Amino acid sequence: MTAFLVADLVRREKWTLQDKLADHLPAGTKVPAQGDRHIMVMDLLTHTSGLPALPPRMPVRSALDPYANVTPEYLLDALGRTELKGNIGQTFNYSNYGMMLMSLAVTSAYGGDLEQAFQEQLFKPLGMSNAFIAKSPVAAPAAGHFPGGKVVGPWQINPSLAGVGMVKATMADMEAFARANLGDAPDSIRAGLRLTHDPGAGLPPLNWSRTSIKGRSLLLHEGSTGGFSSLLLISPEDRSAVLVLSDTSLSEMGGLSDVGLALLTGNADSLKPRRRMPVPIQIAEAIQGSFLAGRTRFEVNRQEAGTVQLQVQGQPPLDLMFDSAGEFLSPDINATLTPFVLPDASINHLIWRQGGGATELIRETASRLPGVQFDRQYVGRYQISGTFFIEISEANGKLVVQGSGQPAITADATAPNTLVVPVVKAVLSFEPPAADVPAKLHLRQAGKEVTGLRVPDGRN
Repeated sequence: MTAFLVADLVRREKWTLQDKLADHLPAGTKVPAQGDRHIMVMDLLTHTSGLPALPPRMPVRSALDPYANVTPEYLLDALGRTELKGNIGQTFNYSNYGMMLMSLAVTSAYGGDLEQAFQEQLFKPLGMSNAFIAKSPVAAPAAGHFPGGKVVGPWQINPSLAGVGMVKATMADMEAFARANLGDAPDSIRAGLRLTHDPGAGLPPLNWSRTSIKGRSLLLHEGSTGGFSSLLLISPEDRSAVLVLSDTSLSEMGGLSDVGLALLTGNADSLKPRRRMPVPIQIAEAIQGSFLAGRTRFEVNRQEAGTVQLQVQGQPPLDLMFDSAGEFLSPDINATLTPFVLPDASINHLIWRQGGGATELIRETASRLPGVQFDRQYVGRYQISGTFFIEISEANGKLVVQGSGQPAITADATAPNTLVVPVVKAVLSFEPPAADVPAKLHLRQAGKEVTGLRVPDGRN
């Protein structure tokens, strides 16, 4: 929705996607750059600005309400001490920080009231009568929950920063927004929405993810705030869409995309709900020990009740329950622990996900992951389905994984035939070619596994 407000400014020739971010922030704001390459509006909306997911030393009052103390003044000041991650315009890194800055710039462009801008430019024209940011037309909004069932309140945020994903809406409101994205909208809105789908100049969609399944080109966006999750997936070619709203925060459990894709393709019967289960003995024994994230130590201990206990240095222990997708969940906070089981059944690498961030945990006695040499015979392109491919390549001395229509993501080798992609909680393992069968890739993610064969000559 924030991308639409930007597209509307572009359509009315008030902005361009090539505008520098600095041009739309208060004069004198120090914005990081790389030589002559400055962060542009399009970089923020395609999440290639190089900005981290969250600003440095963000003033979090409580993990239950992480944005409540963030002010525009803090965000602007933090830019001066922010180090970019990757090359501007090239490296994908989903950034709520970038979208808060974009929200601040859009608020200024629309006269200082973002909620009014949303109401006038989008909600009222589409009949989204119950959509709001802070001024609720509903007496008792729904309550949110953590996956373990704990009731939690909605996140609060400064209204000028709310374009980061703080719109509240009903199913009817979101259905109107979905139909508008399929072309059923007034002319003034239709043009702006179309621009977010295809900004031209070879750019990816603005704040949408693009994917393809069974020959269908799809756009999707999903997310989670407080105790809520949402997904909108659209197929512009055949004018169909799937919308899923949940009163449970599912971002740390893989989100809703598998549900949306199954519904869109008519494979809903294939969905298997995640169920709590005792920790398999092999995993319970292999995961025990000390892990490090920088200098911070995480201790994992097996418990008799079929669970494990995680204790972060200097903090009370957390009991974690195991589920059928192979992850550990906390019943009290919105967090997951993902173990990566190596072919020899050992576990030297974990991912701790909390509050939208992912922290790599390396076993204290294990070698640092980049020291493992990946077998370069597996570099190449693998066909997962008719139109979806995964390409393994090298860039600037790093291994990179990229799916069709998706951004390239850095991967770590945990074995000569195994890659881990922490940001999406995925493990890729490879089998060498045999006889007339090319090399094979196995992708394991969110409790699922898909297989693909290497395409001869890389591009055929």
